[in-house]
Amino acid sequence: MLIKKNITFQLLINKSAFLSLLIDRLELNGYKGYDPAALLYTGKSKHVYDVIRKIRFSFVRKTTLSLISRFAYYFPNIYISLSNPDKVVYTKGLSLVLSALVENKLYNNNKILAHSLADKILDRAIPSSGLWGHDISYWIGNKFISNQTPNIITTYFALSSLLDLAEHQSAYKQIVKTKIKSALNIFPFIKSENNNRGCFMYTPHTDYHVHNANLLFASLLARCVSLDLIEKKYSDIVESAINYSLTDFKESGLYRYAGNPTPNNSIDNYHTGYILRSLHAIINYLPPLVTSDIKDFENQLFNYYCNTFIRDYVYKYPKKSPSVIETHSLSESIIILSLYGHKLDYNARLEYIDAINRTANMLYKPRLGYFINNIKFICPHIAIKDYTEMPRWSTAWMINALSRDFTSIS
Repeated sequence: MLIKKNITFQLLINKSAFLSLLIDRLELNGYKGYDPAALLYTGKSKHVYDVIRKIRFSFVRKTTLSLISRFAYYFPNIYISLSNPDKVVYTKGLSLVLSALVENKLYNNNKILAHSLADKILDRAIPSSGLWGHDISYWIGNKFISNQTPNIITTYFALSSLLDLAEHQSAYKQIVKTKIKSALNIFPFIKSENNNRGCFMYTPHTDYHVHNANLLFASLLARCVSLDLIEKKYSDIVESAINYSLTDFKESGLYRYAGNPTPNNSIDNYHTGYILRSLHAIINYLPPLVTSDIKDFENQLFNYYCNTFIRDYVYKYPKKSPSVIETHSLSESIIILSLYGHKLDYNARLEYIDAINRTANMLYKPRLGYFINNIKFICPHIAIKDYTEMPRWSTAWMINALSRDFTSIS
């Protein structure tokens, strides 16, 4: 199915055509492709990084690593030709597509594909834990994380997609029930000195206090409590996770990536969206936990998201940062619109949708048949286009976004 180049681009109106096009493309490629992390940690880059990390002088080591990562970011097409990174199937990508196929009445026409994806996801679980890790080995700071290490984000998306499928095939609930209990035993929940705050760790071997990981997993627990897959007592852990992140946001004055004692002040579109969507899910699944403070915070964060990332285009970073548009952030903006669009007045909603359409018009390339990774605006008349096709990072996210229900804003 072709999308004509000269159409007036209306992404949401044409979403069915795009869904078919993008799913067919992933199927054709076997869900295999490049990913941002793969550019740096596979192929020739892996060997180069291994050598650089042995450099004794910290300044030289960090500077060299930074220069390589910046070159990969700004000139990915050249970098790929030089480094020959691996094309990999990513569990998260499979999970995003599975969740899409059971949304919005797509399931009846895609039953075989949905169950095939579920089998693939289950087959990719780490044998020792039954959970899921990132599909390539990577580094967090100076710590090496193998692909056999459970990762809370990948596990969240895998289990969420299986729970989505359980709405049509209840047998998957028992699978999730077993695995969520394993996850609670494996991923550390570190409490602060104030015992009513705590944060889930990204992996069993790291102590990085990442807000989106903390709240996404808390939202999965809330969902499991609501379905009686785990005991009601886990509501207390969900509440502690919310208290940790919301307290850090208030004290730092930032909706930042990670909080104390491992702060990271970086802010971007999709991680902010993850936080907002996590709160939305917790509020829906566990209403008894919801206080006026949480509702007020949710409204403030939605307003911040719109004012910060939705402008003439959908941007990846806040206004004072480099101007970048990308498919991943575009997808997040569509998901946020499906959840919160009813809160916008008519004119604000039109401006939001116009920003989506303008961004999609820039990122979708009919000749190639996919949404490219990103465009970086160096100055008003100079832009660097990253034409890399990324099945997990871009295509699967766009499929997931376009599968959402927009009847509340139509």
